Amino acid sequence: MFVFRSVLYVFFLLSFLTSSLVAQNLDSLVASVYNKQETLLIRNEIRKRLGDRANESSVKDIVQSLRVWAALESMPANEFAEEVERFVILRDYGLSWEETEELIPYFITTKPNKKDIPYLGKFFKEMSLSKLPEETVSDILRVSKSKQWSGASVLVAGRLIVLSRKKEENPNITLGKLESMLPKQIQTLSDEKKNKFLNDWYLGEGKKVDAKDWETIKTDTIQILSLSSSKENFQKSERRTEIVWNEQGEWVTKERPKLDPNLIFLQEQNTNPPINSGDKDKRKLVDSVGRPWIGTPYLYGGYSRRGVDCSGLTKSILTDPKIGMNEKMIPRSARDQAQIGKSVTRDKQQIGNLVFFSASPNTSKITHVGMVLENGNFIHASTSRGVVIQSLDEKWWKERYITGRDIFSGGR
Repeated sequence: MFVFRSVLYVFFLLSFLTSSLVAQNLDSLVASVYNKQETLLIRNEIRKRLGDRANESSVKDIVQSLRVWAALESMPANEFAEEVERFVILRDYGLSWEETEELIPYFITTKPNKKDIPYLGKFFKEMSLSKLPEETVSDILRVSKSKQWSGASVLVAGRLIVLSRKKEENPNITLGKLESMLPKQIQTLSDEKKNKFLNDWYLGEGKKVDAKDWETIKTDTIQILSLSSSKENFQKSERRTEIVWNEQGEWVTKERPKLDPNLIFLQEQNTNPPINSGDKDKRKLVDSVGRPWIGTPYLYGGYSRRGVDCSGLTKSILTDPKIGMNEKMIPRSARDQAQIGKSVTRDKQQIGNLVFFSASPNTSKITHVGMVLENGNFIHASTSRGVVIQSLDEKWWKERYITGRDIFSGGR
């Protein structure tokens, strides 16, 4: 009886939450982030793009999930409406919010067309199942922007890198070859030319691509790249290939277990100490090294003054010659950076510490990193504004703070 009542209670609670969301209008969902004029613009843009679908609970669910990203990424009102439409397309193709939300910064800065979006979502999901490192995923997307690859070409690049990594340990070698060979719009080729490209690649790489899965993935790739490829074809593709990506991920877990970033950090720190003397002296340099980055545009996967993302910025500051941290000490992704150094509570931050935030509905999922400067401020790379300085006490940053790490003092 108790179990029945508990199940009934959960059912009514879920029903209440769902009906509560449906009852809300678009204005109320975004009003906490935007002013009245911007809210009206967003509502009208969403309705213009989606018509009657704007009233669907699934669309409102996307709006609700996106608004925190909007606040933390300083997303303009018109971009918010575009992002809603992109995630509606992803959902229509069977891709959930949780599987693809980290594409938001890439979408904002590259503004893909509607035909590219399903391929980009599929790429991100397959790379995740295959456990391709975040750094490599970022590198693929960074190269794709510079080479103006279509979403379909991005998907092909990701698949070839995953399939070849058992015999090619450095994915940048494979990516470098694809950078010069891969057609910008591979989906526009005839099936004969697609087949020729894939076969030439397979032979030219000295059969580095795993033969066991090659025919399955080659055949599926040609089918999914069809200009008339439908939502149903995408779903069939997932059923055909999912076992391959899961096996790739299991192989990585078994054969190449992921090393603890903090152990690497400590080992490098002990064997290759930074060139500057004293933690206090190194901390003092953070502000002067960081501020010249202000105004640098955002680039997904970038790590230079031409363009940089959030974790690329923090790594670049710490490995600047004036501070002198060994590049191997500092991981590339925000999530891995959150594992190095020593944990610090929010009220005890000091200059040079890394601070981490979540824009995700899953509030424990790290999606952003910045570096503490003086007077409670921090420097970070915003997708909309590039590198900026903001206060840690601003509402959204305060509410979405996860953790801080002191990487100048060593271990946990």
